[in-house]
Amino acid sequence: MVSKKKLLKKARLYLITNEDLKAAKKSLKAGVSIVQLRIKAQDDKLFLKKAFEIRKITKKLNSLLIINDRIDIALLVDADGVHLGQKDIPVKQARRLLGQNKIIGKSTHNYQEAKSAVKEGVDYIGIGPAFPSKTKDTYKPLNIKTIKKIIISCNIPYFVIGGINSKNLKYLLSKEIKRIAVFSSIIKADNPHSITKKFLKKLNT
Repeated sequence: MVSKKKLLKKARLYLITNEDLKAAKKSLKAGVSIVQLRIKAQDDKLFLKKAFEIRKITKKLNSLLIINDRIDIALLVDADGVHLGQKDIPVKQARRLLGQNKIIGKSTHNYQEAKSAVKEGVDYIGIGPAFPSKTKDTYKPLNIKTIKKIIISCNIPYFVIGGINSKNLKYLLSKEIKRIAVFSSIIKADNPHSITKKFLKKLNT
């Protein structure tokens, strides 16, 4: 079986899902190899239930499961790691709880945040937003030069996030950016399986 870190390194498409797992399940079956469960509503029982549900699928398909924010839930379902925001528990403390074999990712919105995350010892960074996004509406989109500067200087797996769809993906690919994270483009798609296949084909070409 391929190790967690090797799967992370190979991943091109990172899926973010909410508690409605129907689309996520179809996307996983279509080949997405890493998915993050993000449930913002303060309902711990629901979060835990959904985490166990999607964990069964990711184990079966040898895909990575990342839990947003909640280290306790990640530990309870034996997830592959957690994703932290700028205001979440520090990486050092998260690593102490999770151990060295788990994956820790962090959201970054500028060059300095990205460099700091690398120094803290994260396994990957999210970079964005790349485009206007409802889920990242508190931050202004980064220009492509900044995104490229972060990618080149950080030298760890990255996923560019924020408003990415099948149309503007072409622009990112033209700038040699081939690792992305998406939510709406797949979760809200009429055919999540088909759009996942299309994304993966473009990203792996």
